[in-house]
Amino acid sequence: MISWNVELEFSTANADSAKLEDLADHLAAEGAACGIGRRKTSVTLVVEAPTLSEALVAGIAQVSDSLARAKISANVVAARVLSPAELERELAKAPIPQLLGVAEVANLLKVSRQRASELAQSEMFPPPVARLSAGPIWLRTSIVAFAKAWDRRPGRRRRQETASR
Repeated sequence: MISWNVELEFSTANADSAKLEDLADHLAAEGAACGIGRRKTSVTLVVEAPTLSEALVAGIAQVSDSLARAKISANVVAARVLSPAELERELAKAPIPQLLGVAEVANLLKVSRQRASELAQSEMFPPPVARLSAGPIWLRTSIVAFAKAWDRRPGRRRRQETASR
């Protein structure tokens, strides 16, 4: 048997808060973690099963039982099953994404800070995820994607090149 990490998301838009609290209590007693939102409820639990598909079926059955006890009608809208190795890799990832300010964007794009600021004003540039007093902040992944798609045009000629002509 393998211990699978099963993550399920249910649409629970029609459930009242008292029923959702009952659901969370029941799932916690079963050893599951539960996140309740306005329209969706996410549940993470560990299931012992020989295969991924059997783990998914067992996870859905366990949560469906808890939903029935709480008298909540819900449909699965998303599911993810991770093996122990996949879960280990996922947990090893940095929880905070790499963030870049103007100076880091300039270094990544190999341009001056002034040019990076100019590019940031263009419509083709990705929007910042935040604006701090130190300036805008971008996700590194969005700047890397921009750099791959960017139709970079050569800069102005140096004065020596212009004078020799």
